[in-house]
Amino acid sequence: MRWCFINDLVKALPYLASISAFLIAIWKWVFDALKEERDHYQEKCEKQEGVIDDLKQKNLDLQQKIDEQKFLIDQYVKRMPKNEDGGKDVS
Repeated sequence: MRWCFINDLVKALPYLASISAFLIAIWKWVFDALKEERDHYQEKCEKQEGVIDDLKQKNLDLQQKIDEQKFLIDQYVKRMPKNEDGGKDVS
């Protein structure tokens, strides 16, 4: 009985080996596809981070210009003479 089982196992060995090789090939293909997709999205993320950094810098530059304009307006308003009625001189 035991000899029969070993004999059947030896006969099935090529089939088992081909099934194992097939499963390994599928696993490798899926793994490579996942790595490629990961790399694609990682590159896309890095590009978006670069765009975000550029926009942050532009925002800081514009905020600085706004602050400078506010300072100049405040300085101008402080130097304007007032009318008798307490309002600012329009001429």
